Amino acid sequence: MSKQYTINCNITKDLLPSYFEGLCTQDTKTAVEQHLLDCAKCRDIARIMSETDFVSTKTDFAEADYIKKIKQHLTKGLLGGMFLTTVILFGLAESITNNFSHPNHFLLVLPFLLIATKILLPVSVQPNKISKKQKILVSIGILAVCYIIILFVVYAMNAPAWETNHTWPFFMDAAKAGPFLSLQLHITALYLAALFIWDTCSSLRGKSVSFICMSIYLTGGCTILAQEAYLHMLSDVSCWKIFVLRTTAFSLLEGFLITLFICLFRKKTVSP
Repeated sequence: MSKQYTINCNITKDLLPSYFEGLCTQDTKTAVEQHLLDCAKCRDIARIMSETDFVSTKTDFAEADYIKKIKQHLTKGLLGGMFLTTVILFGLAESITNNFSHPNHFLLVLPFLLIATKILLPVSVQPNKISKKQKILVSIGILAVCYIIILFVVYAMNAPAWETNHTWPFFMDAAKAGPFLSLQLHITALYLAALFIWDTCSSLRGKSVSFICMSIYLTGGCTILAQEAYLHMLSDVSCWKIFVLRTTAFSLLEGFLITLFICLFRKKTVSP
């Protein structure tokens, strides 16, 4: 014996669009069909709906609205990606050509870049999956930033003694130490910029991209570019150590706190 379901006319009318679209469960379908067998009025309504394009028109409107939202989302991401890429490439070009007048410019730009990345790009605080390749690339970036910071700290702490004794590392004189550091710094900055642009393109293609990773690229890049800007302003190596330690600590702390705030704010807004 088949199971009997009892629903009234109002519920049946609400379920008819889903019934014709094939979106309801088997139990709901059975309940609607049983009611239609007993109710002539609802049968007439169902017949009219089946003979017209009411359901398909409603579905077309829903699909059109959904497609419109997707296009708006992609347009926003595309424009945001172009804007952020332009800013980053401009900053790199300014650093390489020594046009930045003060290293604090990079520290002031960092918060805006982090916030703009989260707002303009479809990145996730907790991505569904990060590929093994991406983990390796991010790890290389972190190691490169750590290497640059350690290299600058070692040079800054020992520069006064090396200058006094005229014994710079790698058999270099003082005039070659600056270009030696700048070359390694620019290579690292270009690598981080390439990772950021790659992740930007990946996010626009619908792939899962981590905001944490992009925050690491931005924070590390701004940190080492600030060191580069000061290196070209340096006139007395005795004060180099203070600046390196202060700028490194400030920029890393700034990037960490802003990233943490964005992640916590995102979790709070999506929590029930």
